[in-house]
Amino acid sequence: MKKKLLLSIAALALVAVGVTGCQNDPSSSLPPSSVQPSTNPPSSVEPSTPAPSTPSYPEATVKLNQTAITIEVGQRATIRATVTTTDSNRTCDFSVEDSSIVTLPANTSGLSTITVTGKAIGTTTITAAAVANPNSVATVTVTVIAAKPTLPELLTNLSKLDNYTVHAETEDEANGKQLSFIDEIQVTDKAIVYATSDDEGETFDSTYRTPTDVEKVYNSRYGLQVLSDNTVVYLDYDSTGKVINPAERAKDSSGFLTPENFTGAGSSYGGTNDLFGSLAAINPSYFSDEKENDNVYEVAGTQDDYDAFMAEMSLLQFTSPTFYQSVIGLEADSDGRYYPIDVATGVETTVEVLGDTDFKINFAYGDILTSTVTLTKVGETSITHVPSTYATDIASLKSTTPELNPDLVAGVDALKANNYVRSGSYYLTSNQEITFNLTDYYTEDYLATQILDLAGYRNMITLEGYAEILADPVTVYQQALGSAIYYLKEDGKAYFRPVGYKGILNDGTPEATLDYVVGDEQALVGTTADGQQVPITKENFYIALGYVGSVSAFEGENLYAFSDSEEQVFTGIAGFATDSLAIGVEMAEAFGLLDQILGNYPDTQYFKTILDFNKTDGKVTSASIYICFSSDNNSFNLFEMTLTNIGSAQENTFDPMIREMIAGTYNPAE
Repeated sequence: MKKKLLLSIAALALVAVGVTGCQNDPSSSLPPSSVQPSTNPPSSVEPSTPAPSTPSYPEATVKLNQTAITIEVGQRATIRATVTTTDSNRTCDFSVEDSSIVTLPANTSGLSTITVTGKAIGTTTITAAAVANPNSVATVTVTVIAAKPTLPELLTNLSKLDNYTVHAETEDEANGKQLSFIDEIQVTDKAIVYATSDDEGETFDSTYRTPTDVEKVYNSRYGLQVLSDNTVVYLDYDSTGKVINPAERAKDSSGFLTPENFTGAGSSYGGTNDLFGSLAAINPSYFSDEKENDNVYEVAGTQDDYDAFMAEMSLLQFTSPTFYQSVIGLEADSDGRYYPIDVATGVETTVEVLGDTDFKINFAYGDILTSTVTLTKVGETSITHVPSTYATDIASLKSTTPELNPDLVAGVDALKANNYVRSGSYYLTSNQEITFNLTDYYTEDYLATQILDLAGYRNMITLEGYAEILADPVTVYQQALGSAIYYLKEDGKAYFRPVGYKGILNDGTPEATLDYVVGDEQALVGTTADGQQVPITKENFYIALGYVGSVSAFEGENLYAFSDSEEQVFTGIAGFATDSLAIGVEMAEAFGLLDQILGNYPDTQYFKTILDFNKTDGKVTSASIYICFSSDNNSFNLFEMTLTNIGSAQENTFDPMIREMIAGTYNPAE
């Protein structure tokens, strides 16, 4: 009974399942063999989402020209991308991680090269993604640092330092073997000391000769020192190592040294402190102020560029003395003569600016000599090998500045009155002939240069030196005879009027009839130190024209360059003399001669300037000025000037004629 009951329940269950299946599956009416099993999941399970298809990109690799860049704020850098791919598009899209540090150009898409600019100090990453395959990328790290100064800015910063050591390492292979030398120029506010050590560590001092006193040879002249009485003296040893007594008063190209100028703030190479100079002696204006992106500047002394020549020679002399002297030794001829222009053109110089007061200089003279110069111990230099007994060894040194000779003072004051007649001639020892003569008239109202005596003939040429120093030079008539008048009008401004003659033959001789001509007057405009153009007025008239009374060589301490030479200084001439290169250059420039001298004698390195004053009834009435110049300190060329009518220039013979020329009423036929 129990077994039958279980079977009945099972049968009912099967019937129930069959009924349910018939209600939900329309295929239930098909024959059993054609019914497919259901693959639908249970009604409680959600349907699955199909996986997205992956875009298909061609293979590509990106390579940048550099992986890390360091630039300055405001500096630019170029990034180049090379894409290797089978796709025709081989460009990249660029992006930057932090645009506040580095800026990209407006267009950053589809490029092979991009230029970025440093904006602020910091580090960021630039990414280049291949356009053909954005998954292929390369990155470059860009570090932006503070902007470094230009070379003139660096030199200006260095000139303000008064405590440091210049360290120069020179390699010398000139003698078939390699020698190493270390120069150290130690600078403090009380002394400059120069010492050299060789590759064996032996220290020895410089062995200079005093250029103005060649018969006095010091075994060791190694520096300068400010004494307690504020005088500056040379530091000298004799052959036994004893301090030479008495010490010699130190004197540079413009006069005796003082605590204010002894550190080398001079005006020319070869003359500053005679032998010793600091970085303050290097004039920043000689160097190009164009910013080099790699901060490496080439300084090439050339015969055609006076500033470049001065720039390189000053760097050589004041940073690497052993290298400098070695080059001179190689350039000197059998008589010991050398030409600075050859030194400058033979040396290759580069200066790398590393910071506000940090630099590296590399000198090379072919494959024979090299030198590397750096700055060390800034603010820490302590000069220890100056003898402690030096102050007692120089008891005989005068503690006061010598008084200027009263004749020198009176003569200079007379010249500053802007009132004299000047005549001169240009004499060259190379051909033993006078090249030209000139006559100028300085008065309170005008400067007339080369006014000619119309009744006769004088072999003169046009002197354009005065016009050349103006901002807008005026070309004087291009003939063998010519004159020019610079004068003041009632409006207080200065004007220029050229005068001359037509009808000059090619051989320089005048024709039978000369036509007198006067050019149109033009207002004079000068250029100030900061490059501004200003009208020439009564206040700056003579300064603008290069008048001798305005030359700085006749001011203050510079006058001491003449103070101790009242003796026979040139054949047949007695007076005051100086071998100052700086004063010679300024005197030559004042008289419009510097360009001519450097043009004809680019190797000029020696100047001797001579002054001789004559008095009548206690007043200076005439003077002679001689500018002697040479490239070898052997045979001098000479420009001679005679100044007469001092204090009474308006009484000159041509004064009425000059004033009629200015007024436009002069008639040469009368």
